[in-house]
This record gives sequence, structure tokens and C-alpha cells, in this order.
Amino acid sequence: MIDPYWRQEQIPEKNDQLIKSVVRGNFDLIVNDKKKDVILLFFQPGCHNCEEFTPKYEIAAQRMSNNKNIVFAKINAAHNELEDYDIKRFPDVKFYPANDKNPIDVILQKTSSGIIEFIKTITTFPWVEPLPEITPEEDL
Repeated sequence: MIDPYWRQEQIPEKNDQLIKSVVRGNFDLIVNDKKKDVILLFFQPGCHNCEEFTPKYEIAAQRMSNNKNIVFAKINAAHNELEDYDIKRFPDVKFYPANDKNPIDVILQKTSSGIIEFIKTITTFPWVEPLPEITPEEDL
């Protein structure tokens, strides 16, 4: 059900993509899952920096798809208001460890490999080596 006092999108009927779609209504279900580490991209439509960053985030998600303990997700921050969140820039990325759902600010990385290396330093699970790069980033 949509809360009439908060800006939010409908919960997706299907959410089986590699990068999960988060909206206000499913935030707790996906992001606060205590069995998974979650990396969440806050984006805004039309944001040039978001458009540049998103393909790198997608490649990192593809390469990490063999690690079932880490969930890549994204939320349209312009269409979904969240309590107690102060997003200062777009894109913004936060990491939610499985054992402590207090978000950790992710330093934006310029490459998918940089994103993966950052996750490697903070994941709460044993490391699983990522899949080889499928699409050369130079082509993006």
C-alpha cells in the first residue's frame, strides 16, 4: 500500500533482476535483510554523474553475481522519500553490512574493479572471487 504522505513508487511486481529495485515500500525487506550484505545506489533521473557511474555499478554487479551473500540494489531517490536519510550528492552509494544495518558511505570508485575491491574490504562474509570482466570498461 502506498503511504500518501511520502513520495514513493509502487513496489515492483517482479524484482528478479541482477540489481534489485528498491522503493520505500520494500526498503526494509531488501536493504535490512540481516542475511545479506547490501550495496545500495541512490540515483536521480537525469543526473549526468549517475549516468556515468551506473554502467560501472552494473558491471560490478555482473562480476559479483556468483556471490549470493551480496545484493546490489538501486533506489530512485527523487521518487522515494526515506526517513533519516540525508543524501548530499548523486550518485550516492551506501553499504549495509548483514550483521549491522547502519549504512557505511561508499567512496565512489571510477571503475567496476574499484567498486569490487572496496566491497572486498568491508564485506562481512568470506570473500568469493568475482567473475571475469564481461564487458571491457573502456567501451563504456
